[in-house]
Amino acid sequence: MLVERVNRPATSESSVTVEYAPAVPTADSRPRERWGDRVSDRSPLAAWRAARLLAVCAVALLLTACTGNGGSEASPSQPATATPPQSSSPPALPSGPTFDMRAYGATCDGTHDDSAALRAAAGAARQAGGGIIAVPAGTCRIVATGSAAASPLPAGTMLAGAGADSSTLLLDTNDPRSYRAMLHTDGDDVAIQDVTIRSVDAITAVLVQVGTGQDVTLQRVVLQGPADPGSSTVHGLLLPGSGTLTGLGLFDVTMRQLDYGLFQQNASTARVTGITVENSTFDRTRAENLSFNAPNGTMRDVTVQDSTFTGGNSFAVSLANVQNATVANNTLSGFAAEFVHVEDESADIRITGNEFSGNVTVPQDWYSFVFVISGSRDVQITDNTFRTSPAEHPFQCVYVGPGGDAPAPEAVVVSDNSAELAENTRLISVNGGADVSVEK
Repeated sequence: MLVERVNRPATSESSVTVEYAPAVPTADSRPRERWGDRVSDRSPLAAWRAARLLAVCAVALLLTACTGNGGSEASPSQPATATPPQSSSPPALPSGPTFDMRAYGATCDGTHDDSAALRAAAGAARQAGGGIIAVPAGTCRIVATGSAAASPLPAGTMLAGAGADSSTLLLDTNDPRSYRAMLHTDGDDVAIQDVTIRSVDAITAVLVQVGTGQDVTLQRVVLQGPADPGSSTVHGLLLPGSGTLTGLGLFDVTMRQLDYGLFQQNASTARVTGITVENSTFDRTRAENLSFNAPNGTMRDVTVQDSTFTGGNSFAVSLANVQNATVANNTLSGFAAEFVHVEDESADIRITGNEFSGNVTVPQDWYSFVFVISGSRDVQITDNTFRTSPAEHPFQCVYVGPGGDAPAPEAVVVSDNSAELAENTRLISVNGGADVSVEK
């Protein structure tokens, strides 16, 4: 195995030697098509670009509840402040009187429908101006029966269990063919803590809809889909379709066996600012773990750090139309396609201090650990560790190129990375771009 330390003086793109030239991804061969067949027949909304996974679009039939107004739109061209990652702490969580689901008729025996009790506890918290909606130990079966979420979480409330190993909300439905949702955050200062939220098998659903507002926090929460997906399509978090969301924090959150972990509809016009994902775990996600994507809205100030991503069918972190994002100090291994995907004029992106291992498993010669295309700019890929395995098909740790008919990236810096390169693998392939600087 070749061990390469990348710390030589930077060179321009024109002086970088590429041992092989991967084909340019085209509109007909973009990686996101590969997993669309898993859920496309259950995704009625036309996708943004043919290659976006059609699973995202299933939510077009979902609630109109995720709407709102207010906030000024951030300019995508406005320079972002490139601040180094630092540990975050959740905002002050809601407090107040406690509204125990059992007091409203919940049995949490895994069989009884406790949805009315959950709604009643949430309604009482709303009437009180906030408080704690207590989920007892046990499995509280929540049956969603319409297009609206089974229960809203009002402003100033916290849904709190006795611990993710003890308290479970189990989403069920009266119609497996219809798209359902369990929870919907509704306003400012909403938190979910110390609970597992999962679904039954053979269901099409999202577990938590994040509505408009400020300071929404998930802490010590497990979001889980079915072990055997079969005909199921279960997503974790859905961001709002319009309005303004400022401050979404995921701290010590586990997502496993979902289709999308976090995502936003392609048609969304929402203005989303300030997403933090920290000390979290993502395991066996069938589509994208974290899909930060705002083709028709704005999304900025995203931080993903100190988290673990393993065994996914698509991307660990996807940044499309995102301004000012940091992906730092994460461990990523065993993905079918790119691990970190940057495209569609995303700008001011820092990918630093991460550990990548285990090549992608799909034989496309442009697939890579870090993939930068389609007009992305001001991208820094620094201080990462790349460990490749022997590859049947040529494989690179970093790919920089135009992406079909889209413009090539600009101002990409690849420096101070360490690479343990196996046979038929290399550090970087540059297939086009302006001001691409590589320390090699």
